[in-house]
Amino acid sequence: MNIEIKTDQLISYGLTIEQYLLCMFLYRGLNEESKTYYKTFGTIDRGLIDILFDRKILRSVSINSYSIDNLRINEENFLKLLKIEPVSSWMEKWFNLWPKGIKSGGYYVKTDSHGCKTKLIKFIKNNPQYTKDIIMEATERYLFTKSLDGYDYTSLAPNFIEKNGVSMLAGECENVLNNISTPKPEIVQGELFGGNEL
Repeated sequence: MNIEIKTDQLISYGLTIEQYLLCMFLYRGLNEESKTYYKTFGTIDRGLIDILFDRKILRSVSINSYSIDNLRINEENFLKLLKIEPVSSWMEKWFNLWPKGIKSGGYYVKTDSHGCKTKLIKFIKNNPQYTKDIIMEATERYLFTKSLDGYDYTSLAPNFIEKNGVSMLAGECENVLNNISTPKPEIVQGELFGGNEL
């Protein structure tokens, strides 16, 4: 599990490195490695954990228990702290970027909204550096580029997020973050430049 830490962001979150790591481990799902690392909390001041309890970011299923297995994270409050909008608040807008009636490989590219939501939630948990705006812009650019070729070989919406451990969305997000020049669509009255309704 790789977690990127930017100290300037930690300051804006009001978190220490230890607090951020613990919250991120709980948010992204504990594995055996993280359980072993945190099983005694020997490297973390318990006072820092109490602060997370007070801020309603963490809770324990057992009173006054600091066991890693008893800790739970309040995802809504943690996302607010990180200034990340929950997927449920913008999923429909993202899904509606995909063109209606377009097939690729015999399947409609705009398909399986529930599967897309599930994959987006997982994607953001694994890639918290990509904000909603970055994801939206990355998707718009990808679809605009594909529209220039009549949507030939366009990925299906859920596969664009992730398929077999590979994420095209992550690559497109990196291009946005690194200011790599790619065509950006001109949206006019809800239509993609070129006449295809999204």
